Amino acid sequence: SPAACCVGQEAWKHAIAKAKAMPDPWAEFHLEDIKTEACTRYR
Repeated sequence: SPAACCVGQEAWKHAIAKAKAMPDPWAEFHLEDIKTEACTRYR
């Protein structure tokens, strides 16, 4: 129903706002300073 859709959208918007407000849990590891390496993905 349209009402349930809007409730779901509002819940997602609230969750996104909460996630953006949180500090980065990986910041202490300084991942941006680690060199990346090429790899081949096999499926």
